[in-house]
Amino acid sequence: MNTSLITSDGYPRNDIDVVSIRLIRVRIIRLKNDYKLILELIDDKMSQEFAQRQIDNPIGQDVEEEMNDSQSRRTIEYTIPFARVAEVVNGGPAFKAGLKENDEILLFDHDIHASNNNRLRNLVTRVKIGKTIPVEIKRNQNEKVSLNLIPSDDWDGQGLLGCRLLPI
Repeated sequence: MNTSLITSDGYPRNDIDVVSIRLIRVRIIRLKNDYKLILELIDDKMSQEFAQRQIDNPIGQDVEEEMNDSQSRRTIEYTIPFARVAEVVNGGPAFKAGLKENDEILLFDHDIHASNNNRLRNLVTRVKIGKTIPVEIKRNQNEKVSLNLIPSDDWDGQGLLGCRLLPI
């Protein structure tokens, strides 16, 4: 933007396309001006919106209701399974919780789902003896079931869950 387009003698430089560079510079300047204008408009609109909200709700009434509404809107329904129950051992914690073979796990401990389970490695960090783990599963391709799984080492089998999970 600041490079000279003419030689020290005052003639156009012959090593660059002066016309193209001038056109590009004009375009950049226009875009910068448009950007500044848009930012000013956004600033004005934001100020007007906040001023209007202050007039409509001067003391902050209903703020708690708005927060509850936004939290309820944040509830996401997970529909993509990330693990399949390959085996459930009779008498184990998974059996007692109601897990069945071929159940597909949608959500584990409120926040482990298809996009963040790290090939089931993140489940291991959540499994603690005696800690109730909410699990949402999909059964028979369409039935959604919520279960509470309580890991335990006080049973006749191996492991804390009594089931074998396979990543999907």
